[in-house]
Amino acid sequence: MDMKLFIIIRWSIALSLLFFGIFVKIQSQDTGFVPTPAKVIESNKSYGLTASEDRLPLIHFHFGYQYNFLSKEYLSKRVTHGYSNQALGVERFRKGTSLQVYVNPDNPEYAVIEKGMPAVFYLMMLAGISMLANLLLEARITYFDQQKLDRPEWLQNAFNLTGPLVGVLFLTTAVMLFI
Repeated sequence: MDMKLFIIIRWSIALSLLFFGIFVKIQSQDTGFVPTPAKVIESNKSYGLTASEDRLPLIHFHFGYQYNFLSKEYLSKRVTHGYSNQALGVERFRKGTSLQVYVNPDNPEYAVIEKGMPAVFYLMMLAGISMLANLLLEARITYFDQQKLDRPEWLQNAFNLTGPLVGVLFLTTAVMLFI
């Protein structure tokens, strides 16, 4: 793979992680979400077919609730901000359960059960910031090398520290999103 393309991909991933985390943070701000009664109309899981006997079957989660807002019925599958998280809904609520949801009055089709931003998106932002820091440090090291200047020790140490940090944060974020 061309090195410039690899660098562009890394910058794109870093900025995407950071901006998506910021987007969810803004989305999760309590800007007058209205508490509204709702009822769970679907809460189950089904198992799909597997390609071979040595694999676990695919699990499909089906979750949804119905609520009335300003005399209109709505259906939502969203548990938290950022993603629907139907597995969490199936785990916590049975069909027929009454619960309170929070409806965005400016967009009544958007409702959540849990207010606030899930921790995974804080990790996502931190991974994006760490990745950007690592890329900036790498660019500075490249500059020193191209100019045939001695690298400051702190620069190399910071770069060596942020690389593994980025990996750990990125993998932790991925695991948390898909659990």
